[in-house]
Amino acid sequence: MFDEKAKAELEKDLSEDWCAGITWLGGEPLHPANFPEVLALAKEIRRKYPDKTQWIYTGYCWDDIVSDEKMSEILKYVDVICDGPFVESLKDPDLKWVGSSNQHVIKIKDRIDCISKLV
Repeated sequence: MFDEKAKAELEKDLSEDWCAGITWLGGEPLHPANFPEVLALAKEIRRKYPDKTQWIYTGYCWDDIVSDEKMSEILKYVDVICDGPFVESLKDPDLKWVGSSNQHVIKIKDRIDCISKLV
């Protein structure tokens, strides 16, 4: 359970030079039951530690995230999304950062910059 003690520990670690950032995973960070707290904390981390990276591992696919008004708000605060559910039959140990070939590592800034140029 993520409580005030866990938040204080996270704050302490993020304030250290050795800590490059945070990776959101476990359960499902973008699940409606988790999303409000994850979004609030992602905003706070971006404000307090603008140079720290934030990665999100999610079973949701990129298209579902960007087309959802609520979920897409997280894109303002995170750097990388690893999307898609892990599929055992597509498991590939040679992939970096993800486990199955249906998953993608998406650098948000690159994707947003690309979309902005098209609009």
